[in-house]
Amino acid sequence: MELKVSLDVGSEADEIEIERLSRNLRGELLDLDVDDVRHLPDSAPANAKAGDGAIWTTLLVTLSASGGVITTIIAAINGWLSRRQEPVTVTVQFGDNSITLPNATDEERRLLLDAFIAQQERH
Repeated sequence: MELKVSLDVGSEADEIEIERLSRNLRGELLDLDVDDVRHLPDSAPANAKAGDGAIWTTLLVTLSASGGVITTIIAAINGWLSRRQEPVTVTVQFGDNSITLPNATDEERRLLLDAFIAQQERH
């Protein structure tokens, strides 16, 4: 199973900052029960215009097991976000499902995660 983890760091971050954030998140994900985490070529959101400045960095997370690991990965990303001072939004996509963890308060992200996990458990 593969998950795509995309970081939206906005227009304020430079290439060095983007690389630092991406490597930092990759390191944290590698500490989990995953097979691999690798960088995919950068791409802009579909609605971005040339020169928009919005940069996305995408990581591909490969894992053998799915039971509970996705929840663990999303929780780890949420924890990583809560320790960031810079504004970062992360989208996790697996199959037809995705969740975007915005630059929001810990409580707002927790409520979003709770709703998403409850929805996944119903399916």
